[in-house]
Amino acid sequence: MWKCTRNVEDGRLSLEPVACQSVERNENYEVLSPGSSRTMNNGSVKHSCDIGDGRLKSVFEFVPGCYHNGIVYQLGDEWQEENQGDKHLVQNVTMECVRSESGYFDKKVTECKFNSEEEYDVHHLGNNSLYIEKFIDYITIRLNNYYEKSDLVIVEDSDGIQSSKRVNTRHLKCVETEPGHVTLINVTEEETGCTYKNQTYLHKSSWVDVTQGAGLRCGNGNEVMKDYCSLNGKMHTLGEELKLSNGCVFVCDEQRNIYICDDLLKL
Repeated sequence: MWKCTRNVEDGRLSLEPVACQSVERNENYEVLSPGSSRTMNNGSVKHSCDIGDGRLKSVFEFVPGCYHNGIVYQLGDEWQEENQGDKHLVQNVTMECVRSESGYFDKKVTECKFNSEEEYDVHHLGNNSLYIEKFIDYITIRLNNYYEKSDLVIVEDSDGIQSSKRVNTRHLKCVETEPGHVTLINVTEEETGCTYKNQTYLHKSSWVDVTQGAGLRCGNGNEVMKDYCSLNGKMHTLGEELKLSNGCVFVCDEQRNIYICDDLLKL
């Protein structure tokens, strides 16, 4: 944008740049003062009104990342959005900025976030008894992972001693029904298990693979997790290094056990 000015000394007229005009399709134009900027095209483009060499110029820059609510998120960043699906079951979702197969920036659901009424046992000091109290917890579970919900009951043994136990356990799975829409579905205990070497293991169960020298566990999302290494019947934590009698070094790695030897013949 230009302003017509008159020189005080000689009376000559001249045009002086005073602002930049920013226009986006289907929107009204916006005037940018010198040094200011705005984002356009859902945050993917930055329009700046720069001052240089005594003149103004409009500069358009591509802003890499994912745009949401006026914020551009970088690759790998996460943020929270309102669930577009069953809001009575899942109120919010966690989104992550990723690259699509075509190379463009995109977002994907990584977590379900919801309020859940949970029961806890509380000890009453006055009469030395237990009672159940309900609280609202804010639960976060990863997409395609499971959440256990059960009922709490108070039981009493033959001596009148009270204790609490969980009954009627249900397994709920966080699933995406369509982009940005998530819900919770009921699944059986068998569906939460893991398959390893043609054997099925229940969720949270543990076992040792002797040939691999690994202590394994059936984690969330049907994923087999390595918890520790097993060498000669002894447990070793992940990341631990052990000097062996043959001079080699045993490294307990998260993926596989590693042997480091100066002389290969020592193996």
